[in-house]
Amino acid sequence: MSKNNTFITGANGFLGRNMLELLLRNTDDNFYLLIRSEASRNSIMERFKWAIPERINFVHGDLKMPFFGMDDRDVNKVVSCKNYWHFAAATSFDDRKQKSIVETNICGTKNIIKLALESKDLKHLHFVSTAYIAGNNKGVIYEDKMPQKVGFKNSYEESKYDSEIILKETNLPWTIYRPSIVVGNSKTLSSQGEMRMIYGYVLGVYNALLHHFKSEEKFVSNWENQTFSEVNLRMKGYYKTKKNFICIDDVVGMINDIMQTDCINKIYNLTSDSINGEDICYAFNKGFRVKGIKYVGKEIDSPSRVELKAHRLTSAFDDYCLNDDPAWSTNNTDKSLSKHKKVGMNKDLFCNLIEHFIKNEIINPYLSKNGIKVL
Repeated sequence: MSKNNTFITGANGFLGRNMLELLLRNTDDNFYLLIRSEASRNSIMERFKWAIPERINFVHGDLKMPFFGMDDRDVNKVVSCKNYWHFAAATSFDDRKQKSIVETNICGTKNIIKLALESKDLKHLHFVSTAYIAGNNKGVIYEDKMPQKVGFKNSYEESKYDSEIILKETNLPWTIYRPSIVVGNSKTLSSQGEMRMIYGYVLGVYNALLHHFKSEEKFVSNWENQTFSEVNLRMKGYYKTKKNFICIDDVVGMINDIMQTDCINKIYNLTSDSINGEDICYAFNKGFRVKGIKYVGKEIDSPSRVELKAHRLTSAFDDYCLNDDPAWSTNNTDKSLSKHKKVGMNKDLFCNLIEHFIKNEIINPYLSKNGIKVL
């Protein structure tokens, strides 16, 4: 194994920290990690306390600032790196934060490009995008051809589309990875503390359900007793709507195989098997141990207090629940896979992932907070 210096943004994020773990185990590289706070530093050091400490170095900065706002000494360290990984991004679907989302994602892309152009011996810039640069396209989304810009569900999608265009216009040795909706580990089911994307949607539904149960205590009691209380929670969406979820270990495994191939200046759609809205509702009812969470289309007549709360907390996800995903071509990805065998996604796995999240991020914290033994 050859030793290189590697620069990573977003190493404390869901995909970033899983990829860092793989790189720590599979290479003897030294790493320079961009962080904004001591809390991020402490979190990373705690997670990777098994690694040789000298391999993990930190540089402080801000995605929105030129050269990430790093001082000259840190800039010199980073431009000596041969490999760059850009995971960091604002992933909110809330368009009230549009300015911040666009600034973070577009500036972050431009700034890592500026650093890469200053690099003394750059071998590879790995760039993590999203399969949802597809926006509102209904056809097949290819890896070697950008889809038409026909509108997006939110500013996050558009900012990642524009970021890809910016990167592709450079002569840098880049690779773009486009995962779909990333969920927990297929084996452990752990979400590793992730609270965004589908898990943010789950938390929105949970906080609405509290209006039905009146208190956390009553909700937890219902959950532990497996009473399956009737809730009559109508939500915007369709049972037939297809969505693409992919487990974190699937994404990391695919990227690891892709890295071993001639992947420079290529794009990879990292997707799995789709499930539908009916499967999602089934997982939510089973996971929360209730009956009556259902999709009813675009409109909800005379919504109850619980339904109003649910809509307020989950409205950023409405377009995803109402509209099918496109079809993604995965020719480049499939040709690159060697050691990694795709995990795939199905109704039962998705249900187990949601139930595990509810137990470990909602039920167990409540029990611990109240001095009740967690089994």
